[in-house]
Amino acid sequence: MKLNAEDYLEAALEHLELAQRAYNEYKEYVVAYYYSGVAVESMLRAYMRAGSRDWYPRHGIRELVEKSRFLDEVPSSSHEEWSGRLSELNLRWRSENRYMSQRALRRYIVASGLDKSRHYDGTAGFVKGNLLKHNAARVLDLARDIVGLGDVKWKSLRK
Repeated sequence: MKLNAEDYLEAALEHLELAQRAYNEYKEYVVAYYYSGVAVESMLRAYMRAGSRDWYPRHGIRELVEKSRFLDEVPSSSHEEWSGRLSELNLRWRSENRYMSQRALRRYIVASGLDKSRHYDGTAGFVKGNLLKHNAARVLDLARDIVGLGDVKWKSLRK
Protein backbone atom coordinates (compact mmCIF):
# COMPACT_ATOMS: atom_id res chain seq x y z
CA MET A 1 0.00 0.00 0.00
CA LYS A 2 1.35 3.40 -0.93
CA LEU A 3 0.88 6.18 1.55
CA ASN A 4 -0.31 9.55 0.34
CA ALA A 5 0.68 12.98 1.63
CA GLU A 6 -2.21 13.14 4.10
CA ASP A 7 -1.22 9.75 5.55
CA TYR A 8 2.25 11.07 6.25
CA LEU A 9 0.88 14.30 7.73
CA GLU A 10 -1.41 12.35 10.05
CA ALA A 11 1.51 10.08 11.04
CA ALA A 12 3.69 13.11 11.80
CA LEU A 13 1.10 14.55 14.17
CA GLU A 14 0.44 11.19 15.84
CA HIS A 15 4.14 10.44 16.26
CA LEU A 16 4.73 13.86 17.78
CA GLU A 17 1.95 13.24 20.29
CA LEU A 18 3.45 9.84 21.14
CA ALA A 19 6.87 11.45 21.61
CA GLN A 20 5.43 14.03 24.00
CA ARG A 21 3.62 11.36 26.03
CA ALA A 22 6.69 9.10 26.13
CA TYR A 23 8.78 12.01 27.42
CA ASN A 24 6.34 13.67 29.82
CA GLU A 25 4.23 10.83 31.17
CA TYR A 26 6.40 7.74 30.92
CA LYS A 27 9.91 9.22 31.12
CA GLU A 28 10.90 6.94 28.23
CA TYR A 29 13.50 9.18 26.67
CA VAL A 30 14.76 6.81 23.96
CA VAL A 31 11.15 6.28 22.83
CA ALA A 32 10.56 10.04 22.82
CA TYR A 33 13.76 10.53 20.83
CA TYR A 34 12.65 7.91 18.30
CA TYR A 35 9.11 9.21 17.82
CA SER A 36 10.34 12.80 17.56
CA GLY A 37 12.69 11.89 14.72
CA VAL A 38 10.08 9.80 12.91
CA ALA A 39 7.53 12.63 13.31
CA VAL A 40 9.82 15.01 11.44
CA GLU A 41 10.60 12.41 8.79
CA SER A 42 6.86 11.89 8.32
CA MET A 43 6.20 15.62 7.95
CA LEU A 44 8.95 15.95 5.36
CA ARG A 45 7.57 12.92 3.51
CA ALA A 46 4.12 14.54 3.48
CA TYR A 47 5.58 17.54 1.67
CA MET A 48 7.62 15.30 -0.61
CA ARG A 49 4.56 13.16 -1.47
CA ALA A 50 2.46 16.26 -2.15
CA GLY A 51 4.95 17.35 -4.80
CA SER A 52 5.80 13.96 -6.29
CA ARG A 53 4.45 10.44 -6.46
CA ASP A 54 7.97 8.98 -6.42
CA TRP A 55 9.01 6.91 -3.42
CA TYR A 56 12.25 7.92 -1.73
CA PRO A 57 13.70 5.13 0.42
CA ARG A 58 16.27 7.14 2.40
CA HIS A 59 15.70 8.51 5.91
CA GLY A 60 18.30 11.27 6.24
CA ILE A 61 16.86 14.60 7.37
CA ARG A 62 19.10 16.63 5.04
CA GLU A 63 18.03 14.59 2.00
CA LEU A 64 14.36 14.68 2.98
CA VAL A 65 14.49 18.46 3.44
CA GLU A 66 15.92 18.84 -0.07
CA LYS A 67 13.54 16.36 -1.71
CA SER A 68 10.47 17.76 0.07
CA ARG A 69 11.37 21.40 -0.67
CA PHE A 70 10.20 22.07 2.89
CA LEU A 71 12.24 25.25 3.21
CA ASP A 72 10.37 26.69 0.21
CA GLU A 73 7.42 27.10 2.58
CA VAL A 74 9.47 29.19 5.02
CA PRO A 75 9.56 32.99 4.58
CA SER A 76 12.98 34.11 3.36
CA SER A 77 13.42 36.24 6.50
CA SER A 78 13.25 33.05 8.61
CA HIS A 79 15.14 30.80 6.22
CA GLU A 80 18.43 30.86 8.15
CA GLU A 81 16.72 30.13 11.48
CA TRP A 82 14.77 27.14 10.12
CA SER A 83 17.75 25.88 8.19
CA GLY A 84 19.67 25.92 11.47
CA ARG A 85 16.96 23.97 13.28
CA LEU A 86 16.85 21.37 10.53
CA SER A 87 20.66 21.10 10.54
CA GLU A 88 20.67 20.59 14.29
CA LEU A 89 18.01 17.92 14.00
CA ASN A 90 20.06 16.29 11.22
CA LEU A 91 22.95 15.99 13.69
CA ARG A 92 20.80 14.77 16.56
CA TRP A 93 18.56 12.39 14.57
CA ARG A 94 20.32 9.97 12.25
CA SER A 95 18.51 7.09 10.61
CA GLU A 96 20.63 4.61 12.54
CA ASN A 97 19.35 6.10 15.83
CA ARG A 98 16.11 4.20 15.31
CA TYR A 99 17.97 0.95 16.02
CA MET A 100 19.99 2.06 19.04
CA SER A 101 19.72 0.80 22.56
CA GLN A 102 19.97 3.31 25.40
CA ARG A 103 23.66 2.52 25.81
CA ALA A 104 24.36 2.92 22.08
CA LEU A 105 22.42 6.20 21.96
CA ARG A 106 24.46 7.53 24.88
CA ARG A 107 27.65 6.60 23.01
CA TYR A 108 26.35 8.40 19.90
CA ILE A 109 25.50 11.49 21.95
CA VAL A 110 29.01 11.65 23.42
CA ALA A 111 30.76 10.85 20.13
CA SER A 112 28.75 13.60 18.39
CA GLY A 113 29.58 16.18 21.05
CA LEU A 114 25.93 16.40 22.11
CA ASP A 115 26.92 15.85 25.72
CA LYS A 116 27.77 19.54 25.92
CA SER A 117 25.40 22.45 26.20
CA ARG A 118 25.75 26.14 25.50
CA HIS A 119 25.25 28.61 28.29
CA TYR A 120 23.80 32.08 27.91
CA ASP A 121 27.26 33.64 28.21
CA GLY A 122 28.44 31.66 25.16
CA THR A 123 30.55 29.16 27.08
CA ALA A 124 29.96 25.45 26.81
CA GLY A 125 29.82 22.85 29.54
CA PHE A 126 28.96 19.22 29.90
CA VAL A 127 25.33 18.30 30.36
CA LYS A 128 24.68 17.55 34.00
CA GLY A 129 22.33 14.70 34.74
CA ASN A 130 20.64 12.38 32.30
CA LEU A 131 22.12 12.70 28.78
CA LEU A 132 19.20 10.86 27.22
CA LYS A 133 16.65 13.10 28.93
CA HIS A 134 18.51 16.26 27.90
CA ASN A 135 18.91 15.20 24.27
CA ALA A 136 15.39 13.77 23.98
CA ALA A 137 14.07 17.11 25.23
CA ARG A 138 16.02 18.96 22.54
CA VAL A 139 14.96 16.59 19.75
CA LEU A 140 11.36 16.85 20.95
CA ASP A 141 11.55 20.67 20.96
CA LEU A 142 12.92 20.65 17.41
CA ALA A 143 10.25 18.18 16.29
CA ARG A 144 7.49 20.35 17.83
CA ASP A 145 8.80 23.36 15.95
CA ILE A 146 9.29 21.62 12.60
CA VAL A 147 6.11 19.53 12.64
CA GLY A 148 4.18 22.52 13.97
CA LEU A 149 5.40 24.75 11.16
CA GLY A 150 4.72 22.03 8.61
CA ASP A 151 1.17 21.58 9.87
CA VAL A 152 0.41 25.32 9.83
CA LYS A 153 1.85 25.74 6.33
CA TRP A 154 0.03 22.59 5.14
CA LYS A 155 -3.32 23.95 6.32
CA SER A 156 -2.72 27.35 4.73
CA LEU A 157 -1.71 25.76 1.40
CA ARG A 158 -4.71 23.45 1.33
CA LYS A 159 -7.37 26.14 1.86
